[in-house]
Amino acid sequence: KRTGIRKPDHVSKNVFQQRKAALAEAGKDEATKMLEAELQALGPKACLGCRKPTCEWTSSVDWEHVKQRRQQISDELVYVRMHPDVKVLESYVPLSAARGGNPNFRRDDLLYELTWEDKQLAM
Repeated sequence: KRTGIRKPDHVSKNVFQQRKAALAEAGKDEATKMLEAELQALGPKACLGCRKPTCEWTSSVDWEHVKQRRQQISDELVYVRMHPDVKVLESYVPLSAARGGNPNFRRDDLLYELTWEDKQLAM
């Protein structure tokens, strides 16, 4: 049997945690310490991207325009699918035609280009 004074378990755990924290702090370089101090000064809900107390990010995409463009593409896809017997179609909706390319498309090529652009805008 052991005799003597025995320390409570929570004391030894607390000492271990303090020692672990001290070792972790000693292993940090000056830049890491400065970064932690800066983040601490910003507060708990700060935006790490903006480095501001509240996020100031705004989207660079005009989502209304994207929504309208996807609606145009959807309408054109419906039209093309409603006319399966037509082999060559004239359309100015696809991106290649809108940028000044040839507006005459084979049905399969038009379907491919419209679905491709719709998938790209959906991302």
